[in-house]
Amino acid sequence: MPQIKNMDVVPLLLDVVNQIENDSKRKSEIFLILSELFNNALDHGLLKLDSTLKHHPDGMDKYFDERANRLASVRLGQIDIKLEKIVYAGGGMQLKIRMRDSGNGFDYQHMGKLPATETQRHGRGIVLLSKLCSSVQFLGNGSEVLVCFNLSPTATLNT
Repeated sequence: MPQIKNMDVVPLLLDVVNQIENDSKRKSEIFLILSELFNNALDHGLLKLDSTLKHHPDGMDKYFDERANRLASVRLGQIDIKLEKIVYAGGGMQLKIRMRDSGNGFDYQHMGKLPATETQRHGRGIVLLSKLCSSVQFLGNGSEVLVCFNLSPTATLNT
């Protein structure tokens, strides 16, 4: 747990991705995906923050104050991350990212029934992931997510 409190994890993950795939054109998309996945796991999985805090006029400030307080006091929890580059026979490549936190998860089967809007202060991250990734899959109790990102979107993926 001390690593999560004292480390900027997303740039570290991006460095790992750059070791296996150094496509600068896709770097910003991969950064967005990793940021969204990690921050959701941390904020909602480990810290159990409620995004409805953001609805108040000073909601973002309240949210980040509460995040800092909870991060300072949390003692247990973990986030497991697996990055895998897959090269297909047809020449296509994907980056598979699996992120699992030790939190309670969420009702991901219900989330599709509530569309996120551009003016909403929360809930847009999953929509963003769905736009950037070829697949987004929640597993188990919702504390695990598996996304696939096409590194070569024009190639045909043959599995």
